[in-house]
Amino acid sequence: MSVSKRAPRREIIPMLTADEVAERLGIKRSAVYNLSYKLGGLRSYKVGGLLRFKPDDVEAWKKGAPPGGSNT
Repeated sequence: MSVSKRAPRREIIPMLTADEVAERLGIKRSAVYNLSYKLGGLRSYKVGGLLRFKPDDVEAWKKGAPPGGSNT
């Protein structure tokens, strides 16, 4: 009898849209896009051709913490 190995479960992280980030930061949506494209700016992820943001990354950026890595 063979033992099948399951892949580890991954946590599903809710992602924010550019509009949601703009509202949290009190800036325009276009400024969110500009921040996401700057080197060392707000970390973003492309999901289905759209930019999405992790809430923890947004909060860290808001508090002035250094970015966690490069944009994807």
